[in-house]
Amino acid sequence: MSSLLRAYVQNKSYKEAIKEFYDKLAEIDAAKHFLFLAKKDQILKDLKKYWPFVTPKSEREYKESPTPSASHNIQLPRSQFHIVTDTLEKALINHEIRKDHIAQLCHDTLEVIEESRSQTNDDFLSVLDCIDVDSGSLHLLMKRQKVYSEITPAKEVHVKRGVSHDLWVHVDDDEKHLLIEGKIYIRDTAFEDQIEDIIFKQNAKHGIVRLKLQEEIDKMFLYDRHILPFGNGVPVRLLVKYLKRFSMELHMTHNYDSDKILLS
Repeated sequence: MSSLLRAYVQNKSYKEAIKEFYDKLAEIDAAKHFLFLAKKDQILKDLKKYWPFVTPKSEREYKESPTPSASHNIQLPRSQFHIVTDTLEKALINHEIRKDHIAQLCHDTLEVIEESRSQTNDDFLSVLDCIDVDSGSLHLLMKRQKVYSEITPAKEVHVKRGVSHDLWVHVDDDEKHLLIEGKIYIRDTAFEDQIEDIIFKQNAKHGIVRLKLQEEIDKMFLYDRHILPFGNGVPVRLLVKYLKRFSMELHMTHNYDSDKILLS
């Protein structure tokens, strides 16, 4: 989740910057159509609702210019999207948002706005209300995003295809949390220093995966768990992006396995 966006969605200066961005962009003929599918009040509401589902990026990615992420048929050409990005950046500067936060806020804010635009354009269900979130509904809606899963006897969603590495999603109805778990099993011939080296190298990256060593019934595995609150619903498109990033980083852990101690 985007911890920076979380810190800003209740910030008065940030909200005023979003309003200025909207009003300024509406005056620019070359890009004002970006707003046709995203009204000002809805953008502000969606930023508060969906920030937990924005996937953090690496420092390198945040230094690059944001790219369109809406549904393909409503994406702006990069030249027009650059105008959108530039208008947002200027609005954040005008409202004295910290300089070192602006690049990340541009990326994360536009990710939510692109989701708002996509939802308006959708002719199918792409958001689950809080009361409708269960393993069955997640399984069905992720399938529409070409991510395929099975429901385990424990009612977990075992994501198996459409991602780089298997994941498990558990719905905690009491806390209104999605618990996303990834595991990489280790050969029983592995030595402790080999395992520690892989964990150190993976966790040194600026990614979202932070591996820990776990054991269960004589099996060792590397493990990470992420918690996403769904009290405001689940935007399935953003959830799928999060799962794909999580699974990709788990899969890339094999790059540090020179001794081939990790199982696929």
